[in-house]
Amino acid sequence: MIDFASLVDTELGVGDWFQIDQDRVDAFADATDDHQWIHQAGAQADEGPFGGPIVHGFLTLSLMRPLTTSVMELYQEGVAMVINYGVDRVRFISPVPVGSRVRGRVVLVGVKPIDGGVQLKTATTVELEGSDRPAAVIESLLRYHG
Repeated sequence: MIDFASLVDTELGVGDWFQIDQDRVDAFADATDDHQWIHQAGAQADEGPFGGPIVHGFLTLSLMRPLTTSVMELYQEGVAMVINYGVDRVRFISPVPVGSRVRGRVVLVGVKPIDGGVQLKTATTVELEGSDRPAAVIESLLRYHG
């Protein structure tokens, strides 16, 4: 397994761009029973404060895996299993218009030994294409077992 302690406070990488379309937003709304008008295509959202429908914040959070997979897979040599242990902090900074592309910029901020492996704490900035402000900042805990 990689010596993660030597990588603390290091940017691990930047994930691939990921587009969030209205079909995905609608499916998330169905799965969570959150059909608030700001997420639905139509005149009400178009005339609302965001000028169109926006992505659910929790949908953005739930996309951490595809937003960071291309980065985190680089650090899985000798790892038999990765478990999502949770999140310490989540902040939704900017609304994400439906149809936008986002990606995750991952920094390793902590490492802690656990039975059979290590627990990583990462800070992922969810970047919104074309914006100077991030969509979200998420501190996650991952458990890497050898």
